[in-house]
Amino acid sequence: NPARLLRYGTGGSTGEPTEVRFTRLEDLLLRVMRMQVMLGFGLRLWDRRAALVFSNGSHRTSLLKRLGILRNQTIHAHLPWEQIRAELRRLRPNVIRGYPTMVSTLADKLTDEDRNFIRPRFITTDSANLTALARSRIEKSFGVPVFDVYDCYECNVIAYQCPRSEQYHVLDASVIVEVLHEGRPALPGETGEIAFTSLHTWAAPLIRYMPGDLVERGIAHCSCGAPNSCLARISGRVQDRFLMPDGRIIQPGIFASWIYPLCPFL
Repeated sequence: NPARLLRYGTGGSTGEPTEVRFTRLEDLLLRVMRMQVMLGFGLRLWDRRAALVFSNGSHRTSLLKRLGILRNQTIHAHLPWEQIRAELRRLRPNVIRGYPTMVSTLADKLTDEDRNFIRPRFITTDSANLTALARSRIEKSFGVPVFDVYDCYECNVIAYQCPRSEQYHVLDASVIVEVLHEGRPALPGETGEIAFTSLHTWAAPLIRYMPGDLVERGIAHCSCGAPNSCLARISGRVQDRFLMPDGRIIQPGIFASWIYPLCPFL
């Protein structure tokens, strides 16, 4: 019954918003797989989590939350920064999740008094490209590791950063990932456009779906010993690049490390 399907709308960063649909079973399965990733990062069942995102979250109090298990509080990213910091001081989260730009801006605005209360064990970022500069700012301010998750509305988690290396582990149990460079499979170290086939979207199957992202293919297997296939880097959107006269492609993130020291207010 199509009327019973869950519907999620993408942001439209490719130029055209897309609506994706899931059965409740599919949605639950993808959420469980995401939770497995979080547990691999070091999440504990009794941890307090805070999510700095453009969403109001669920207003329902689940049984797990009432039992103090897998607690998660959403903080709307549109709120004034003073209010966001006050809410984090009140919550004292063990884990903070958010968009890279929001968390890196928060990192710049933290005071010494804030750090007495806001002391997460680790931070996760998702939904956008985490640049090396943003990672550095977050880790320097909070003094904890940052783990990046490569995801999308269409299939939830695609890949996640290995806690022991710089590679991204593909969530092979959920997606089949291809990296295409000039129409052929990319070699390790080559950048190409990603195409994925979701293994758990039965209501609206996605086969060799191209969300418009550029990634660098990683080594066959991570040095940590995990059996997952790997991506070396998430480069950004296909349209967010400069094509040079000699054919080279330069991602705009490379300019951030040059511009930010001169214009930190940007």
